[in-house]
Amino acid sequence: FCAFLAGLLQDALGQVPLGYSCFCFGLAGLMAQRYRADVVEGAIRTQMVFGGLAAAMVTLLLYGLLRHAAAITVPFALALRKMVGALLLGAVLTPLAFRVVIGLERQLGERSAATREAGS
Repeated sequence: FCAFLAGLLQDALGQVPLGYSCFCFGLAGLMAQRYRADVVEGAIRTQMVFGGLAAAMVTLLLYGLLRHAAAITVPFALALRKMVGALLLGAVLTPLAFRVVIGLERQLGERSAATREAGS
C-alpha cells in the first residue's frame, strides 16, 4: 500500500502519467514482501544488494513503460546510466532506511530495545 502511495505521489508531482510509478513501485513492494525473509536486518551488504536491485528495476521498468507509450524519447544509453545511478543510490540509502525504520519500531514499542540486529 505504501509503495502504491509513493508511486502516486511521484506521478502527481512529476510529468509521468498517473499510475506508471504506482505500478513500478507496487511491483518492487511485492518483490520486497516476497523476499523479506531473505534480508537479514543487520546484514548491510544484503540490504545494499536488494535496495540497489529494486531501485534499478523500478527505473528500468518505468523507462520501458514510458518508452512503450511514446511518452519519452530518451536513448537507451542514457536510461542505462540513469539505472546505474538508481542502483547506486538504492544501495547507499537502503541500509539507512533500515536503521530509521528499526529505530521507529523501537520507539513505537513494536520491537524491544534489547533486540539486536545480526551483524551490528
